[in-house]
Amino acid sequence: MQRHEVKIGGDIIGDGHPTFIVAEAGINHNGDIALAKKLIVQAKEAGANAVKFQAFTAEKLCDLDLTETKEVESLTGGTKSSYDMYKAVELSDDAIIELNHFAQKEGILFFVSVFDEERVDFLDSIDISCFKISSGDLTHIPLLRYVARKNRPVIISTGLATLSEVEKAVRSIEEEGNTDIIILHCTADYPPKDSEINLAALATLNNSFPYPIGYSDHSLGIEIPLAAAALRATMIEKHFTLDHSLDGPDHKMSADTSQLKQLTSAVRRIELARGNAEVCPTDSERKLVFSGRRGIKVARPINAGEELTLGHLKIVKPASGISPEFLMELVGKKVSVNMDRNDPIEWDHVIT
Repeated sequence: MQRHEVKIGGDIIGDGHPTFIVAEAGINHNGDIALAKKLIVQAKEAGANAVKFQAFTAEKLCDLDLTETKEVESLTGGTKSSYDMYKAVELSDDAIIELNHFAQKEGILFFVSVFDEERVDFLDSIDISCFKISSGDLTHIPLLRYVARKNRPVIISTGLATLSEVEKAVRSIEEEGNTDIIILHCTADYPPKDSEINLAALATLNNSFPYPIGYSDHSLGIEIPLAAAALRATMIEKHFTLDHSLDGPDHKMSADTSQLKQLTSAVRRIELARGNAEVCPTDSERKLVFSGRRGIKVARPINAGEELTLGHLKIVKPASGISPEFLMELVGKKVSVNMDRNDPIEWDHVIT
């Protein structure tokens, strides 16, 4: 299968390229632009490639009767209304423009999750680098097609989905002539049980699609996204907060600045350690072959013409002499020269 690469901003996402790390600010700005800017600054300082927010209009996103299961009362003024929560953290077009310019000034890529066509048009008009589709909208095929027609990279999360649903979503984007697709394995629960994260699905997605496969994380801590990086996830998306104690539903399960720094640093180390899958000695190992391996040596003095027995031979470091794999081929052979204890036996010492 020919693997695709996708360019976002100045970065290329795909096999053989550095893992693209997204600090998912999401709604952790709590509707406060100053807090949103602090998230951008800290995401950059932590080493993330991009910072992502969410661009939705509450009226277009959910029914007024929808009730939240998360703790949202601190944002809504005491209600459990999903609409009230989304309304409290809704970013206006002007706010998005301001944050986008601020991120550009800070030197970090800015993009958002999109939820309706009107915001897609607006974001396209300000030349946003890519579009993110959340897990909940993977089956919103009209939105996927609309986004695809903008001819910008499309990132899709796959929480809640079956493989066939992912296939339908990908096909709908392809049918609009867009093949700049990145697929993120995801478990939509916040936070998920470790037993339900299923990182093995990364391999399934990788075998099913030619596009870069990454991981969108909702777990506690940084261990799971690090494991995803070791499994060659090309993109890691991690929820990010300035303070776990802030009001809002996602702060407690998000990484703080210190954790995000640890994550980005560890991912870069993992990239170096993953290697190229070829089984062969490294340059450093080649220097160790002679001292690290063994060779066949003389265990006790032997005279020219004498027949070799196991008692004449020993296998010790370093690797001078014949390789140990040929030990039994030497037994019964005669030597052509006198040899002392510890002399390495070479083939030209043996009468064949």
